Order: sequence, then C-alpha cells, then structure tokens
Amino acid sequence: MSKLYIVAFVAFVLLFAGCASQTSQKPVSTSSPQPAAPTAPAGTPAHLTNCGYSGTWNTDWGTMQLSQTGNKVSGTYTHDSGMINGTISDGVFVGRWSESPSYAEPDDAGDAMFYFGKDCNSFSGNWRYGTGAAGAAWDGTWFGTKLS
Repeated sequence: MSKLYIVAFVAFVLLFAGCASQTSQKPVSTSSPQPAAPTAPAGTPAHLTNCGYSGTWNTDWGTMQLSQTGNKVSGTYTHDSGMINGTISDGVFVGRWSESPSYAEPDDAGDAMFYFGKDCNSFSGNWRYGTGAAGAAWDGTWFGTKLS
C-alpha cells in the first residue's frame, strides 16, 4: 500500500510542477487597457497605395463626387447637399461629413471612416453625429461603388 501512496505523491508533484511551469510562462501586463480602435472589415487589404479615389461613387447616401490630391480627399454627395473632407492612408479614409441646413454639429455634421476594398472601386464604412471618443458607437453605415 505504501507504493500506491508514493506513486500518487509523485503524480501529484509532476502535475503541480507542470501547472506551475505553465502559469509562470504567461506574460504579465502592467499597462492599463487601451480603448478598442476601429478595425477594418475582413478582406480589407493592408496597403492600397496605387488606388485613385477621385471620381463618381454610387452610395447609400446618394451620388458622391470625390476629388483626391495626395492623401487629401474632399467631395460632395446628394443627400442634404452633403460635403465630405478628410485624409486617406492605405485605403482607409478618416474625415468629416456635413449637411444642410447648418453643416454643423450636433445634427448636421460628424465623423466618417471608410475602408476601401481590394478592387479600389468599393468601400464600406461608418458615420456618426459629432465626434466620439475611441471606441464610441457609430450611428450608421455608408457603402459605395465607383462609377467612374
């Protein structure tokens, strides 16, 4: 019977040693949690440096005419005589939209972010009223396809 106790004791020691070695390998983070950054939809390429975004776009907020100079993008769209301005980097547009009648926050302007597809002829994105802290909810979506 003493052999059974020895075998059990050895098994316990081995099991405990295995658990201790697994827990000691986990990295310990001392930094505070960061707010979640917006992430691109699945399939969005990491780099779209050869795309041109100037042209006419059919969107769920009406026809949009974009003009690109370097990384600056500006344009207009038909819904409420809308305007859009921002910058683009690696296929991600970050900017502001504004609409009639006031073209001002809180009801007629806000943030916008678009993720352009691999074909350089489509995008999906979000818009919100006003500005929000990182991780704040978006008010709606914005989709488009390039016509010319």
